[in-house]
Amino acid sequence: EPKEPIEGNEDAQSNEETPSDEQFDVPLPDNATDFEFLHNKKKFELFCKLPELEAQSTVLSISPETFQTTKFFLDGHFNRGSHVRLSKSEDASVKDIKVNVTVYAGQAELQSEALISAFENKGDYIVQLEREHKRPPPFEFPPSKPDQKHCLLYTIDIEFPQETEYFESLELFAHDMLIKGGKGIQDIEFGSVKAHIKHGAILFDGLKAKTIKLGVLHGVVMGTYQPEKKFLAATVHGATKVKIEPTQEDIKIAAASIHGPASVELAADHYTGGFALFNAWGPASTIVAPQPEEIHVTELKHGVKAGYYKEENKESRVIVDARFHGAPALYLK
Repeated sequence: EPKEPIEGNEDAQSNEETPSDEQFDVPLPDNATDFEFLHNKKKFELFCKLPELEAQSTVLSISPETFQTTKFFLDGHFNRGSHVRLSKSEDASVKDIKVNVTVYAGQAELQSEALISAFENKGDYIVQLEREHKRPPPFEFPPSKPDQKHCLLYTIDIEFPQETEYFESLELFAHDMLIKGGKGIQDIEFGSVKAHIKHGAILFDGLKAKTIKLGVLHGVVMGTYQPEKKFLAATVHGATKVKIEPTQEDIKIAAASIHGPASVELAADHYTGGFALFNAWGPASTIVAPQPEEIHVTELKHGVKAGYYKEENKESRVIVDARFHGAPALYLK
């Protein structure tokens, strides 16, 4: 497997490229305002403050003429507060995709623990960010209070050229972070978008792709999405609450949360097809539409409410699954 950096895309160090904390402060989608620890109903406050940390940036350039698929592998123990933002450049002269990786550290010697690499693999452009694995310090007793000098986290700003209308594939795999959309991302159509994270949140307001697959182990998937063929989103511990705006008439949608609520919102005027809501325990499932008589339930038993909306259509189906301790809901508005 090749591991050599791609020629012409060398790392560039520049403090001028360091994004400010305000640049990443993207407004949340309307249905995601309470995403932080929604199921615990309390607000989580980050301990590590970006403006108070030492920043160092690495800038990578990806030619969309050469690469139409890119993957990000972000691993290692970083502090909470790391995030990735997708956006579209406002500079018409920019022709390459710019990936700005900024590492924030409480002390200079921690910077070297963040290892950044880029290479080609089977036609894909790969970006890796890992934290050097070291033996953890001995356990203190009594435990000391958190100290910001031990903070190490990152932000990644993926900026597409202004002329970008289509990009084939984007995949992100991460340990602990927030993935969100920035300016202009709704104007780009992707062939496929996949994102899988262990702890954190995925939030977009108008992400458009033929196929979208999102997964979070501990956290939330929320926002507005515009799939053409298929949308899949799931959390294990957390919440999945999405608004779907299909770009084609026939669509497959699935939203699930094993331990938490799950809901899908669709425009009633633009959907005709099947539905199925599942849950084992917790509140009863809910389906709401402007004309209740257009909701046809053909299967109703413990944990299952299934049928079709308006007319039977095997090419369109919505599945909402809140298996344990959650309430599945389908809102046709």
